[in-house]
Amino acid sequence: MKSAKSTIADVALHAGVSTATVSRVINNSPCSENTRLRVLRSIKQLKYKVNIDGQALRSRKTNRILLSLANISNPFYMTLAENIENAISKSGYHILLSASANNEEEIQEQIEKAGSGFVDGFIFGPITFSPATVDKLKKLTIPTVLIGPHIRGTKIDSVGTDEYHGMKEAILYLRAKGKKRFLLFNGPLDSIPGLNRNNCFLKIMSEINEKSVKFDVVNTSSFTFEQANIEIRRLVTIFNFDAIICGNDLMAAAVINYLREQNRAIPEETAVLGLDNDDFCSYVYPKISSIDINIPEQGEAAAKALLSRMQNPKQNYSEHLTVSRFIPRQST
Repeated sequence: MKSAKSTIADVALHAGVSTATVSRVINNSPCSENTRLRVLRSIKQLKYKVNIDGQALRSRKTNRILLSLANISNPFYMTLAENIENAISKSGYHILLSASANNEEEIQEQIEKAGSGFVDGFIFGPITFSPATVDKLKKLTIPTVLIGPHIRGTKIDSVGTDEYHGMKEAILYLRAKGKKRFLLFNGPLDSIPGLNRNNCFLKIMSEINEKSVKFDVVNTSSFTFEQANIEIRRLVTIFNFDAIICGNDLMAAAVINYLREQNRAIPEETAVLGLDNDDFCSYVYPKISSIDINIPEQGEAAAKALLSRMQNPKQNYSEHLTVSRFIPRQST
């Protein structure tokens, strides 16, 4: 027969103190060192399990951070989550990871969950926004950091990257190699990264402003390898381009696979460029050139911004932008 779980009253009786004293020890409230050690020994001997949720309700502190990202299977989000967790754990907080910020319904559910009182802070990396999402974010009262561009009208710290400089560096490099026909093979235009990458590309092309340079943009329905693999095969004009800039490295890998199937010489006939600079870019053939958006720095900056906000709620709100750079490899 399974024995009953120890209670706070059992610990108090075992240690020879009141239940109030046990509670003070659990919550790190003032008491003598001898009493504290006696209570801790009793907790260990009785294998008493502290009810974290109950403790949180009384202390209004959970020591938990909700990290909500769009798609943890994407290498970008995996690296980001790893760097955030490494930085957060050093401060004694536990990360609750939720990889479901993919569509509007899920995004709003994540915001509601963050505001329900079961976490102390919220790091949020959704794929898209809507007016309803922004309204919910404005109503949040817990410390929050947004992974992505700052949202006007919200008092939320944000961490993102300036993709323009790395993309321009890459395009100028390709121009110097004699490339004249550019394609941006991008993810969804109604997503945050998709819109940003479209805007950067079009701005750079308008700045180059050469009559001999031609360009086009194709937006796919997702940033996944699988969808890119489907849609690149449907693109009848693909061989019109001698340089293809992809929305991320997974899409670049799909494009390279298809071009190799078609015996297209890379980069001589078609140069291919990814974005994110994921680790796998150096493990495949040809090695994939990419725009490095400094994911580790973004993760560390997000953790630092949240911890700082939790300690100083009234400090000025910040927007941290990492600087992107072009990493040339075999595919260009």
